Amino acid sequence: MSAADKEEQTLAALLRQKLTLQGAEEEEAAAAENDASPLHEAVMNGDLARVKELVAATPESVLVKNKLEATPLHIACVEGPLEIVEALVDAGADLEAIESFQLTPLFVALVSNQLEIAKYLHSKGASVDGRVDRVGITPLHYVAGEGELSLVEWLVENGADVNAARQSNGPPVLAAAAKGHLAIVKYLVEKGANAAAQNLEGSTVLHAAAAKGSKDVVAYFLENKFVDVNAATAGGITPLIAALQREDASEDVVKLLLDAGANAKTEAVLDKATPLHCATQTGNVALAQLLLDAGADVNAQTTMQATPLYLASFFGHLELVKFLVEKGADVNLQTTEHATALYAAAQNGHGTIVEFLITRDTTWKNAQQPALLMPAQAGHLEAVKALVAHGADPNSADERGVSALILALSFDHVEVAKFLLENGADPKVGAGVKGSTCLHTAVSHQQLELVQLLLAKGANVNAQMTDGFSPLHLAAQLGAVEIFNELLKKGADATLTAAANTFLAAHYAAQLGMLEMLEALEKAGQLPNWELPTTKDGLSLLYLSAANGHENVVRHIISKKGIEIEGHAATGATPLYVACQQGNVGAVKLLAEAGASVATPMADRSTPLHVASQNGHTDVVEYLLSKGADAKAVMNGNATPLYLAAQQGHFEILKLLHGKGADVNAAMTDGSTPVLIAADKGNEEIVSFLCEHGANVAMAMANGMTPLYAAAAKEQFKIVEILLDAAKPGALSSAEINTLLIAGSDGGRIELMQKLLDLGADVNATNQSRFTPLFRACGSGHLDAVKFLVERGADKEAKGVNEMTCLHIALSLRQSEIVKYLIDQGANAQAQAVDGSTALHVVAEAGDVELFGLLLSKGADAYAATSENSLTPVHIAVQHGHLALLVKLQKMGLLTDLEAPTKEGGVTLLYWAIAHKQTEIVRFLLSQKDKKVNVNAAAQNGSTPLFVAAQVGDLEVVRLLLGAGAAAKIMLENDQSSALHVAAQGGQVEIVRLLVENGADVHDTMGNKATPLYLAAQQGHLDVVKFLVSQGASVDPAMQDQSTPLLVAAQNGHTGVVKYLHENGANPATHTASNATAIYLAAQRGHVEIVKYLLTLDVPVDSSMKDGSTALMVAAQNGHFELVEALCAKGADQTAKMAVGATALYLAAQNGQTSVVELLLAHGKVDKEATMSDGSTALHIAVQNGHVEVVQLLLAHGASANATMTDGMTPLHIAASCGYVPIVMMLLVARANIEAKDDNRMTPIDYAAMGRHNDTVEVLMANGAILRS
Repeated sequence: MSAADKEEQTLAALLRQKLTLQGAEEEEAAAAENDASPLHEAVMNGDLARVKELVAATPESVLVKNKLEATPLHIACVEGPLEIVEALVDAGADLEAIESFQLTPLFVALVSNQLEIAKYLHSKGASVDGRVDRVGITPLHYVAGEGELSLVEWLVENGADVNAARQSNGPPVLAAAAKGHLAIVKYLVEKGANAAAQNLEGSTVLHAAAAKGSKDVVAYFLENKFVDVNAATAGGITPLIAALQREDASEDVVKLLLDAGANAKTEAVLDKATPLHCATQTGNVALAQLLLDAGADVNAQTTMQATPLYLASFFGHLELVKFLVEKGADVNLQTTEHATALYAAAQNGHGTIVEFLITRDTTWKNAQQPALLMPAQAGHLEAVKALVAHGADPNSADERGVSALILALSFDHVEVAKFLLENGADPKVGAGVKGSTCLHTAVSHQQLELVQLLLAKGANVNAQMTDGFSPLHLAAQLGAVEIFNELLKKGADATLTAAANTFLAAHYAAQLGMLEMLEALEKAGQLPNWELPTTKDGLSLLYLSAANGHENVVRHIISKKGIEIEGHAATGATPLYVACQQGNVGAVKLLAEAGASVATPMADRSTPLHVASQNGHTDVVEYLLSKGADAKAVMNGNATPLYLAAQQGHFEILKLLHGKGADVNAAMTDGSTPVLIAADKGNEEIVSFLCEHGANVAMAMANGMTPLYAAAAKEQFKIVEILLDAAKPGALSSAEINTLLIAGSDGGRIELMQKLLDLGADVNATNQSRFTPLFRACGSGHLDAVKFLVERGADKEAKGVNEMTCLHIALSLRQSEIVKYLIDQGANAQAQAVDGSTALHVVAEAGDVELFGLLLSKGADAYAATSENSLTPVHIAVQHGHLALLVKLQKMGLLTDLEAPTKEGGVTLLYWAIAHKQTEIVRFLLSQKDKKVNVNAAAQNGSTPLFVAAQVGDLEVVRLLLGAGAAAKIMLENDQSSALHVAAQGGQVEIVRLLVENGADVHDTMGNKATPLYLAAQQGHLDVVKFLVSQGASVDPAMQDQSTPLLVAAQNGHTGVVKYLHENGANPATHTASNATAIYLAAQRGHVEIVKYLLTLDVPVDSSMKDGSTALMVAAQNGHFELVEALCAKGADQTAKMAVGATALYLAAQNGQTSVVELLLAHGKVDKEATMSDGSTALHIAVQNGHVEVVQLLLAHGASANATMTDGMTPLHIAASCGYVPIVMMLLVARANIEAKDDNRMTPIDYAAMGRHNDTVEVLMANGAILRS
């Protein structure tokens, strides 16, 4: 089924689900609902009254789209009712709007079987040819495919195009033929449908009908000879092949085609499959007979050299196999993988076919790949029996040495393995992964019966894999006791060692706790002693069992006389140590009671108590201490068990250790103590316990870190308080308590701060940012803490980073109560930060009138300027629209200088207010009668208040300014722009009108020759364009680069502007200095409607830029399908070349624009072999960029697979060098020269090998390429 068929088949269901949220996932549906407008929801709910209410209130809501791109009208067309559709249309709904499937409302109605709604929409002007751009079907395609004759008739009668075809789809008649709708096919042909039309793949109506298996439709087309019975698609598929590709291929259809002259020997392009190959999947002998009678070659071979017999055998069609052999099929022909039909049958377990072919195939016994391997691996017993019965070697193996028996065992095919063994398979033959034998394989799969059978047949019980593993190792590792005993009974050698860890089978048994295996070894005399340390790491049986907590094995081993219970591994760990480490308390007790020392240390001096404490094994720690373990023992680094417990947060263990005399102040070599590490970890419980029991909280590490520092750094202030309470008088350094005071003030902890001050902390101490405790308290908003610190002498004028004071900090964080308090306490209201800002700047931004007045009353300067941008508090108040602050200044008699510009930019208060759209403040400033404001005062860049007002689009302010005497014609010196220019550019039509009425000149040009009209056209402001033209503005003024309003409007996609300008005399054929025309600029950006409009004006379509590029080239390059289609229809030159040689096809291929490439090739006017200056063709560049579909299209349309660049590189060279396996295979199918050499004498396989593309090398070698050393 084609993509279009699938789209048509599921369209109705998908559409209904999508637009009505049926079947959507809950979360997805909720998201879509949340996105829907009220009108969408009302339509979905079928609420006509609510719909009418909403469209009456906001008519424009009928145009709103949801995330699915659907308008309310789309949704209404799914389920109706008609009354809602009528209400939406009456309110101005867009009848041609498209949603994400690219469907119009009328199309939605047809898909939803809402014929009355469709008829209504058409009566209101909706087009019956609305398209689905994604797959190129029209409503007529859809209903024709659905078999709705009445709808087809209605659409055609109302003007639907019976020959509409787009992208990969043919016309509607092809859709009808593909579904077998004969009546619709006849009707469409009678109405002028082109029955000989093809889709872009080359499929005809006959292909479609044959693929459907529709006898009547096929007969109709053949009788009327509308199409050639042997017409082939780009892939070489004829109607006959299409008919036979169905699993239920119709004999009647095939006979009709053959009787009409269909070629039974035709071959598909890609795989060279013939009709007879296709017929084999059905197993239909009658079809095969028809084809052979028509001249089909019974021994035809595909690209992979498969014959019809091979495929029939593969699919298991016995009768067809017999028939083909009877008709002369050669049973000895092999595929490229050296497989005959016999192999195909054996591989898929078709035993009866194997029986039939085996006496006829004379090659299989000497074949490169033994036939027995595949059925053995797949478990096809009957096929295996048949092969062996006819002489297949039961010991067959591949080139790696993997035998049929190993394959059967590896995939648990027990019956196959037993059969092979009973029929001569040698268990000693063959090797699997890591050199495993048949016996290894059976053991690893724990197949006791097969193990016994293998041993009985002579399997080597002591064979070792490459890693030293014997079958006995595997059995021990798996805990397979019965198999283990069976192997021992048959002479397994337990002294064999594994290569990696020198383990014997006994070590794996101990590790797994398999006492029964160990006893079996002892009984068999294969356990020399019960210690048995490994030669590599010294791991004894006792060590391994203790480490894994196998008390039964531990108990048994220590009961043996002479066991070295303290025997340690290479690391120094004893069995008891490792049991403690793993928390196996039962094993620990057994070992200790048997005399093992609880104090034996490792090489790092760690004891069992250390590792048990560190790992939190409370029961083990308790037991060790009861047995006299030293709680004060130190390991390397001086860590004690108690330190490790504190570090890991094991409180119960820590208490146990302290109870046994562990030193709470024992320090590591770096000075870290238990209380410090616990404070750092934030463990309040442990810190408290340690302090209660004498921990020295003043002890510091070598780097100066103390418990208090550690706690404060992690903001563990409860721990800080615990530590302070525990500190001895004079024990803490001044730096430490000062740091703590700063940290504590941030949280407003008065009790903590009092403690620190009592300990001698400096109330004005500073941190690295020069912040004092008062800074931190102000910043965090703790008024009580601020008062506490000020009362104790904190400096209110201290300056921190950027010279900010406490007052700055409190103001910036809106801490008004703290601000008032600081001012009451005499804080300097005029203090400046490093950027010159004062406290009044901060308040001006916040707009707090009370604080503003308070600061002014304390002497703050309202006109103090910042150093960075010269802004005063008054400017800041204006910027943020705080009119009340200006009124406050006025009442206080401080609103004095309204004209003084800022040093930076020369900006006045009026200018600043306009720039920030503070209309009320503008009105206020202009109303100051005693302080006249200069409305034309320009900033340093020359812009006036009027210019800025026009720029920001403030119509009211423009009126105010003009009323106050602002000049409308002032132009900036730097670019000669005026208020009219910026208003036009911003689309402010009323401002433009007002400025022109007040003397602005519509002809004024900027330095680059841009007029107001040009700028309006550039931005697509049609209403401004119309007004300016009405005022006499020229429609064709040229910029310095010769661009005109029409050109820039076309470039930016402003269709309405383009049309209006042309209708008012603008030249659509003009061009820029670089030769860019309107059609070129629009095509480059993908503006379909503009290009189509310009084409109606008969502008030249092939005008080229200075580099030779045309509108068609840029459209193709950027994948604008509709534009390419429209330009080609208008006769655009598809063979035109740029200066470098690139054509439209080349550029589309380069960028992977598949649909455009397909379209250009279908037109048949492109030069597929056109070359660039380097000799590369479209195929070269498509290969280089890995565009598989484009490569496929080019090859299917005859592009040369052997075209050479100037350096001798062919497409195959490039594909091989990039490692693109699918493209390499396509090129090989297209007869690319596999041994072609470039100018460096390199072949494709040389490049593949150089790039280490092993898969590509394999493919090339499989097709005959020779890899040179």
